Amino acid sequence: MPLLHQPETLEHLLARLERLREGDPPLWGRMNALEMVDHLRRSLRIAQGNPPQRRQVSALVSLLARAVIYLPVPMPRNKETARDFRAAPKDAAFEQAKRALREEFRACAAALSRPGPAVIHPLFGAISPGAWSRLAVKHTDHHLRQFGV
Repeated sequence: MPLLHQPETLEHLLARLERLREGDPPLWGRMNALEMVDHLRRSLRIAQGNPPQRRQVSALVSLLARAVIYLPVPMPRNKETARDFRAAPKDAAFEQAKRALREEFRACAAALSRPGPAVIHPLFGAISPGAWSRLAVKHTDHHLRQFGV
């Protein structure tokens, strides 16, 4: 499984991000491209524990939901986004938001390449840096596909 902190995986995702344009329509869902970019940036910050999260579902639901991280199945479409993952400032400049996301990708990849404590995800509960690294790739791929890139 690809991991965000693998240089080839990171560079592949960044290359796909470069193909994203502000006016690209979503193939599903309600986010526009700017909102999606900010959503991904927020999720990468949360993967690094900023801001700290609490699990918002039962331990059993978290355990079952973690299958999405490890199984070779796509992430489900049209699911409600947790409050702290929601986006975006409507007045933000798209290229500036993409630049901030690129920087966050690099910072997150560096953070997740090191052993560290588990960080809470609102759905999956406490997950390791390695699981966050897998999840970040899968989540990013899901949203880039949402916009056809």
